[in-house]
Amino acid sequence: MKRTIFILSVLSIITISSCNKKADAVPEKTQEQTETAAPVADTVKEAPKPAIERPVKSVVETTLNTKLLFNTWVIDPNGPHADFVLSPKAFSIVDYDGDGDMPYLLKGNKLTIYYKEFVQEVEILSVSKTNLILKWKDIEEPITYVVWKG
Repeated sequence: MKRTIFILSVLSIITISSCNKKADAVPEKTQEQTETAAPVADTVKEAPKPAIERPVKSVVETTLNTKLLFNTWVIDPNGPHADFVLSPKAFSIVDYDGDGDMPYLLKGNKLTIYYKEFVQEVEILSVSKTNLILKWKDIEEPITYVVWKG
């Protein structure tokens, strides 16, 4: 007798649980709508490409004293870090989110820097052991930089 009650109890539990699972299932119509509304292929996007054509490496064609020019420069010598480093390899932004090395073209006293999103042009007005004076294209007044001592 105990055995019969036990078997009936187990069958009842199985029946009740299977009924609950059917009630929780998503209707077929809703499943079809969900699948067609957002196919996986449409949600995958390619990585954004650079907005500009950038040279592969920097080019230096100048009579300026590059021993003085290739240095670490800052506007505020009391600041926590330099503003940029100009080297034969790249124009490197010190406080930049990600890779701060930008290729450039230096022809005469004209410096063209190829950022990832835009191009910036600057005229080098003078360079000495301690100072670099630049005239940025979209800024009226020249800016004086000093060699960073940090």
